[in-house]
Amino acid sequence: SGETVGTVYRVVWTNTTTGTATELSPNGVALDEPATMTIAPDGSVAYIGNNPFTGFDDGKVQAIVRYTVDTNTTENFSRVVDYNIHMQNPTSMIYEPGAETHVYTANSVENNLLRLGVSGDTEGIIENVTVNNVTLAGPTGMIYNTADSKIYLVNYDSDSIVKLTKVSSTEWNAEDFTAQLNGPEFTGLDRPSALAFNYNNTVLYIANSGSNQILENIKKDLKIDQIERGISF
Repeated sequence: SGETVGTVYRVVWTNTTTGTATELSPNGVALDEPATMTIAPDGSVAYIGNNPFTGFDDGKVQAIVRYTVDTNTTENFSRVVDYNIHMQNPTSMIYEPGAETHVYTANSVENNLLRLGVSGDTEGIIENVTVNNVTLAGPTGMIYNTADSKIYLVNYDSDSIVKLTKVSSTEWNAEDFTAQLNGPEFTGLDRPSALAFNYNNTVLYIANSGSNQILENIKKDLKIDQIERGISF
């Protein structure tokens, strides 16, 4: 029907607890169930995962949209050079650690991790990222920890969290991090969906969608010590 079913809001904080949300109505590509977003360090552009895969437009995959702040415009951004690479339902995006030229995106339907160029000669080009040792199963939430230089990735379908160690920009070694989770109130992960670290990377928060809880993980020496409490919703 061509109806836009996705919305992006800009929130301007007036103090530490109050903000004003404004709906953005960009010109260009319509947003359709946007599920993830990452913004450039300088705040000039944002990359948005437009969930449903609707094919190609001018050689570009209609799954990643670039939003330019100053012009309030959106455009289909990602393009495939190798047609063996599949992108569908991008569910998490982060800038490649230490590089502002590429973004990593996890794709829950294709069970893969991809690298997307966002500047220079590789702008818009998608390439596969090899993940060793662990099979990705519904990867969703993803976050980089600057303290231990690891990527932490939710494996939604297997109720687990994977820790990734960099081999190269297109290859990471993985280990199942779930076994390191423990604590008196921890009964296991149930459809984990998102991750966040606190300001100094000593606490990992896990959104556990199956139990409607936020799990708080206290880290000591970059290892999980215990889950202190689950906050129910």
